[in-house]
Amino acid sequence: MSISFGHQCSSPVRHIFGQRLLLCHLALLIIGLPGRAGAEDEADTTAPSADAFELLVGSLQKQYPDRDSVQQSYREVAARLEEFIKANQASEKLAEARSLCAEVLLIGGDRAGAVRHWTSMSVNADDPEGQARGLYLLAADCFLRDETEKAQRHFSRLTGVFPESDWAVRAKSSMRYLALKESRNMPAFEVTVKRGGKKAKLNLSNLAGKVTLVHFWRSDTANHGAFIETLGRNPDSSLEQAIKKYPVLRGKVVIFGVNLDKEKKLFEEARERWNIPWAQVHDGKGFETPFAKTLGIPRSPHWLVLGPAGRVWYLGPDLNKFYSYASEALKRHRIALEKKKKK
Repeated sequence: MSISFGHQCSSPVRHIFGQRLLLCHLALLIIGLPGRAGAEDEADTTAPSADAFELLVGSLQKQYPDRDSVQQSYREVAARLEEFIKANQASEKLAEARSLCAEVLLIGGDRAGAVRHWTSMSVNADDPEGQARGLYLLAADCFLRDETEKAQRHFSRLTGVFPESDWAVRAKSSMRYLALKESRNMPAFEVTVKRGGKKAKLNLSNLAGKVTLVHFWRSDTANHGAFIETLGRNPDSSLEQAIKKYPVLRGKVVIFGVNLDKEKKLFEEARERWNIPWAQVHDGKGFETPFAKTLGIPRSPHWLVLGPAGRVWYLGPDLNKFYSYASEALKRHRIALEKKKKK
């Protein structure tokens, strides 16, 4: 998740977090609007809650210009947002204020505080859009923390009560991912992998009878070089060494990477830097690349272990679990192949 002190306006200023800050209402509130002579003195000078929120956002952005400053003073930032929330329960900006306050609390490590705000959003029947947003944020937080049952419960309520909302549409990818992890049935797919000047199409049909290992990665993936070294070149752990030790596995193991960078240059530079020894998929679509979208891959790095019968052995972000499941899948497949060979 990202934090933003921003909104939309016809005269935007780029904020350090990549969002936009409203300045038009602030200028009007400072210089005043032209009106009838003598009427200004009697006019109600209290800013509407929407404008009050924008003023607060502008003040926070100026005082805390980057993520580090927000993190260091998150209690003070959250307190100011919560003061607005308490005083403006009927505001059209209430859900936005709660969402922003939750992000600030998350940055400070207060997940319980963030959950409290999302929950309040999710039960506010006066604001259906805010309700849908709150449910999505609750579900997404549980999803990213591998709290599968809670995530499914929130996603189900979101799509059941607000099926037409943008938040329900956003939830579909995550729900595909959770359904796949539960069923273990790999959906149909076809990818074109490239290595050097050669291309090959891979799908469930031509991968049948093989253990398939897939890593989803980006050029900024942490410790990716160590993973490549371990599985690609380390004499004690590489796939090549395993196949040399157990020749029956030759031609029965497939490994490829799916790069999720949008810029081709970033992908090519990373591939060369790490000297990746196996085939890759890169189409410049990032997480929207069809294979990643089919599986609902939420972030990188991610790993997939696909068994010879087309069943998912492992799908997730834990490298140690990937190694464990991959080793077990290769071991069982080797034993099965050796038994078959003896017959």
